[in-house]
Amino acid sequence: TGTNGKTTTTALIAAIFQTAGFHAPACGNIGYAACELAVGEGERGR
Repeated sequence: TGTNGKTTTTALIAAIFQTAGFHAPACGNIGYAACELAVGEGERGR
């Protein structure tokens, strides 16, 4: 829906959490598809 910094914000937040030691992949239009990530988490048993 336009260029309002959504991708940049997603990448920045993922980088902040990853730097802090969290498993926080970017998902959506960049990185992983959100559905693929949710299915993968379920298969790993969290």
